[in-house]
Amino acid sequence: MQHDVETRRSNLAALVERYAANRTEFIKPTYGETSLRVEFLDPLFCILGWDVNNEAGHSIYTREVIHEANVTVDDEDSAHANKKPDYAFRLGGETKFFLEAKKPSVNIVERREPAFQARRYGWNGNHMP
Repeated sequence: MQHDVETRRSNLAALVERYAANRTEFIKPTYGETSLRVEFLDPLFCILGWDVNNEAGHSIYTREVIHEANVTVDDEDSAHANKKPDYAFRLGGETKFFLEAKKPSVNIVERREPAFQARRYGWNGNHMP
């Protein structure tokens, strides 16, 4: 078990170092969200122990991570709209939380839309306290 923890720590440190070494490239608007997900978010959640790539071969109903899951949300323009959070993390077939990725050039501190989007997924997925 200790070996596994040390391996995860080492992998996490390498991921952070890779980002830090090339940060100026990653924060350019041309670096996209899909690249961020493939290069950093997927590996991060694998390091944290999530089966991001469904290596266990579970069905769509029992896998731990669903990419671009469907969530029906209340929408201003229509009664309901289907939206797709980037990740739905599940345990025992039940979604525990959503993750909405944004490319590094998006200022999530000053722009309210990303926070609203994430909260809307949580609210409509019944994940708010």
